[in-house]
Amino acid sequence: MKDYYKILGVPRDAGIEEIKSAYRRLAMKYHPDRNPGDKDAEEKFKEITEAYEVLSSPEKRRRYDAGAEFDFSDFFSGGISDAIRFFMEQFGFGYEPSEEFIRQRGEDIRVVVELELEEILTGVEKRIKLKRYVSCPVCFGRGYPPDAPPEVCPTCHGRGRVKRVTESIFGSFSTISTCPTCGGAGRIVSKKCPNCRGTGRVKEESTVSVRIPPGVSDGQYLRLSGKGDVGVHGGRPGDLIVVFREKPHKVFERSGDDLLVTVPISFADAALGTRIEVPTLSGEVSLKIPPGTQSGQLFRIRGKGLPHLNTDLYGDIVVEVIVWVPQKLSKRERELIKEFSAVTSVPKNPDRSFFKKLKKRLLG
Repeated sequence: MKDYYKILGVPRDAGIEEIKSAYRRLAMKYHPDRNPGDKDAEEKFKEITEAYEVLSSPEKRRRYDAGAEFDFSDFFSGGISDAIRFFMEQFGFGYEPSEEFIRQRGEDIRVVVELELEEILTGVEKRIKLKRYVSCPVCFGRGYPPDAPPEVCPTCHGRGRVKRVTESIFGSFSTISTCPTCGGAGRIVSKKCPNCRGTGRVKEESTVSVRIPPGVSDGQYLRLSGKGDVGVHGGRPGDLIVVFREKPHKVFERSGDDLLVTVPISFADAALGTRIEVPTLSGEVSLKIPPGTQSGQLFRIRGKGLPHLNTDLYGDIVVEVIVWVPQKLSKRERELIKEFSAVTSVPKNPDRSFFKKLKKRLLG
């Protein structure tokens, strides 16, 4: 069980004025307005508010001193805004929901952009057309015309929450819930903006420029903060999430930062050795094929693949050499192959490692 006396920094025999003074001092110190974005301060503010809620009530304090547990899940159902509201009420401040409380953050927008390998190699700027919600130009996101401002809710008096007290044999219990009249806004709009129908936003088509860095992969995404839909009643916009899809290439197959390419050569070139021109994304490069090259043998051209994202490193071009066997032979070709066959024999103890690799490639 939490030690509420320790949380407020008061002795167990402290009077109500001492408890109230300690709470006010700590609440002012950890108030979210003085600690924007500080989650630890926010939790501390809620904790001291919880402690004060118990110790400032004679009945709750008596039950707490007797060892009773308290459930504050309903009390803080609205998050930190409920704790702020309680603090304002305790010290006589009128409470009007903050703009952040009234407004809602806009939705994120997800779009898919298809990329060629050539664009992934160098990076590219894409112009994306999309339909998204923007702030209403008539009411400037307020949702109501300038001549008809909203009125304070008569049910919650602008607080956005209503408090109900229930009496039982264990004492009185209070619950705080969203005001049913204004839906938690604290205000009631009598006349809605005719252009946006009171939402404060309208949909329009727009174009967004996106710079895509070199080396991105299929399925990766880029988040552009504030480029999504504007929220209801002028709430801050969501984000634009750009997902990358890699188009299949007619020559290359990608494997990480490496590019795989298959190049056919003749039997004669495989047996005698030769030089071939290998395609890359930035032009052809020459590759030496040593004598006795086997079909399916792999060669690596360093640094000619794709860049590794956000580094100066590049992958390789991996060349698979396939020995091409002609399907139709002329009379002279047939005679020459027969002569070659007569003077050539297959080794009795071939390199088994090669055949194991070939079998693995064929059978997976």
